[in-house]
Amino acid sequence: MQNVNTRLEVIEAKLNEIQTKMKELDEVTKTKTDDNDVTVLAEQIISEKNIITKKDLENYERRMEAAFEAFQVKMIKWIVGTGISTIAAFSGLARLLM
Repeated sequence: MQNVNTRLEVIEAKLNEIQTKMKELDEVTKTKTDDNDVTVLAEQIISEKNIITKKDLENYERRMEAAFEAFQVKMIKWIVGTGISTIAAFSGLARLLM
């Protein structure tokens, strides 16, 4: 009978150990995130930090190219206008002096 009691105590100890390990595993699985949660968290962090995406960068590049082209057109107009006014000023001076 003592042999049965000792076996019973050993089995109960092992059962308690297994139950403790199961509880620990349950806690670990509750705290771990799956792939979808990671994706959602990453998107949330990106939107909170205002990190620029490839699409945003491409849009910004297009706007900068358009602004640069507009600046080039204005610069050409300014150079042509300045050239014409310089020629007019020199020709007016030449008429006065001759």
